[in-house]
Amino acid sequence: MRRFFVLVVLLVPLMSHSADAAEAPDWFAGASPPITALPLGALGYAPAEDGRGNELVYSTPSSPALDQLVVQQVNVFTGVTRTRPLPSEHCRIEVASPDRILVDCSAVGDGTALYLGRWDSDVWTPTPGLPQGLAQSEDSVPVFAAVRASWATVQFTPYHGSTDTLYLSLADGRMLRDVDVGPRAVADLDQATLARPLCKPISRTVGFGFQYVKPWAVRQLGGKHPGWALDRCGRRRHQLVLSAFPLLTSKRLVWNDGTHGYARDLRTGRTQRFACDGGGCGAVTFVGRYATWNGYPDGYVRDLVRKRTTRVHVPGSYVMLRVIGGRVLASVRLPGTAAPGASGVVQVPK
Repeated sequence: MRRFFVLVVLLVPLMSHSADAAEAPDWFAGASPPITALPLGALGYAPAEDGRGNELVYSTPSSPALDQLVVQQVNVFTGVTRTRPLPSEHCRIEVASPDRILVDCSAVGDGTALYLGRWDSDVWTPTPGLPQGLAQSEDSVPVFAAVRASWATVQFTPYHGSTDTLYLSLADGRMLRDVDVGPRAVADLDQATLARPLCKPISRTVGFGFQYVKPWAVRQLGGKHPGWALDRCGRRRHQLVLSAFPLLTSKRLVWNDGTHGYARDLRTGRTQRFACDGGGCGAVTFVGRYATWNGYPDGYVRDLVRKRTTRVHVPGSYVMLRVIGGRVLASVRLPGTAAPGASGVVQVPK
């Protein structure tokens, strides 16, 4: 029987291999589907990944102090690990995309706060930081939400009020708001001008939720009939209206109602409905061809192409699932303990 291999990785504090490794328990004994252990050290807190199997992993080898954190770049498929050099040991990673990494080195005190780097290079480029008034605001805390070639998204959440989204130019430090983009364009962090025109007749309401993957768009509706509408370039009528929040991808529109998940094929218009086993899909995550959720203690993965749900079960352990680099990953730990785990490959049958 042919099998499709899915990688499973455990995210726990970094630890080195030792002579005791041979005496370590078999974490995957009795696992269903079968899991084959990998020669990959356990990973620490991973704040970012590049979609190709590389992750940035924090570890605390000698001290829990923030300025003692070490950042490593780990490939979860091959197990190759290397220390990631930063502009200073006091820097922290703010946000990363599949090709860019933004770090904050304000604690260094050399006058430069932000540096922009790439996954495939150790060169860091000084980047204009936030305006002094915004960076030190007592009313809200700035959080970087995304970064690309030309712009970074910064979200401000005041103690009282709703989240405000601004855009920081990585070239000259300009700050723009959503209203500057306008209703006939969408923010594109790769564009030097930030604004990317929308196809006709699609438009959006500034300040409302909006997603755009040409030729499709999802926009939040207001007024007496709130919800979310799926629109298409060249057509004036809504293609679909939903009450639940959806996620738009290049091939599917996906959402859930708490007990079931839904995936609409944008090419055929057909909608796939599936039950979220294990207690509901309130936290279901859709990435690529997979939907994953955690039922405690088991994890579940739905292959949206093969239309099959697989329960990932490891006796006596909690299983947490996510997707990286087009593969489903899982973390496994023993309930009520801080014991480290292991990594392995889950053989998910067709």
